[in-house]
Amino acid sequence: MNKFTPEELRARVDPKNLNSPLHKVVGNEDAVKVLSWILFDALSNDHHICTQNLAFVGPSSAGKTMISRVFAEVLDVPHIEISPKAVSNADDIIRTIFDVLTKNKIGIWKKDGIFILPSVVVLLDEAHALSDAVIQALLKATERSDGILVGNNASIDCRFVCWHFATTDLGKIFDAFITRFERVPLRLYTKEEIAQIIQKNSPELDKSICLTIASYCNRIPREALAFTKLVRKCRNFESCSWNDAIVAVARKKGIDEYGMTSQRLNILRALGQRPMSINQLCATAGCKEDELRRLVLPWLLESTPDQAPYIAVTNRHYITKEGLVELDKRGIVHKGEAVLCSFDREE
Repeated sequence: MNKFTPEELRARVDPKNLNSPLHKVVGNEDAVKVLSWILFDALSNDHHICTQNLAFVGPSSAGKTMISRVFAEVLDVPHIEISPKAVSNADDIIRTIFDVLTKNKIGIWKKDGIFILPSVVVLLDEAHALSDAVIQALLKATERSDGILVGNNASIDCRFVCWHFATTDLGKIFDAFITRFERVPLRLYTKEEIAQIIQKNSPELDKSICLTIASYCNRIPREALAFTKLVRKCRNFESCSWNDAIVAVARKKGIDEYGMTSQRLNILRALGQRPMSINQLCATAGCKEDELRRLVLPWLLESTPDQAPYIAVTNRHYITKEGLVELDKRGIVHKGEAVLCSFDREE
């Protein structure tokens, strides 16, 4: 019988409860609510086994990996991350899982020649980049009626595994694989949420300072946190105010007074003249396609509750009305009417 009362379990999965690991998660309230339901169901059984596989879908830097880790923390089970760059077959996955469990001194028992995994969360990061061979092997492992991952050197029983995958591109994943997972859509962060994340990591900072930093580095937490660290170092060295340090760091990083990097502004400036292909945008941004798609474009492409996207994509990349507003703020000449007409027709 579960030693916790339903009220205690609800408190553990309540993101408003300061003692719940879910309290660490900022934003994406709808997704967190669904996770609370799933976690309450899992914690209500004696073994903390979650039988619901989850697919975290959203842009880069939306918090997919962090939420998966928090999910495992709530369950109080190991969290194992599988990178597509580190695995090419089932044996690689099995080896990675065994390495993590061994490192954490967690035993694995064997029955009838098959290793039986304890209750764990396994995250398949960047699942769209997994090889076909790996996906085929995982079809059996992630199917609850089967649950066996078969390798050449060993096979493992995955019935106690809660599988997660994270992706920025659901369209590249095999349909039969997707059906085994409950989709949890995630979005980028609002300015207010970025300020909350900064304050959680730097509780000594006033909310007004966090909001000012967020106005220069919104939507993407890692950029905002890196910016904050540099602001602190600048302030210590220059013996200046927080606001002066923020402005100084923004200038050094090429972020203008409206919070946009020169690289992203160059993209908007170019799209303000005409639609462009991904290759043309790479040349404009001065980076490779992978960097452009992962680190540069999400900030411009994705919407949040407080900001519509600056650009949109059909067969090419187009500037939106919101993107044109950004150009107008800076007095940058553009051909907005022609671009918008072109975009409207393709929509």
